[in-house]
Amino acid sequence: MLILRGPARGLRYRLAEGMGLSVSLGAMSIPKAVLDRFVSRGSCVFDIGANKGQSALILARYVGAQGQVLSFEPVSWEFDHLV
Repeated sequence: MLILRGPARGLRYRLAEGMGLSVSLGAMSIPKAVLDRFVSRGSCVFDIGANKGQSALILARYVGAQGQVLSFEPVSWEFDHLV
């Protein structure tokens, strides 16, 4: 599915069962004010409890090509769907 709005706009995301359409409509799991204040280009950020990677996509946009997003998901059935 193509993400239509928000910071991850234009990226593609595979929706898993029960996720709904909020990701494609730009719903953010991390408030924009928090991202603007604490995440910058070139940063290394950790996504602990990454679920299916929704936040990792947004974080990747914020840190850019010079940054890193390290995602961890301990639940195997969630990890299997991690982007």
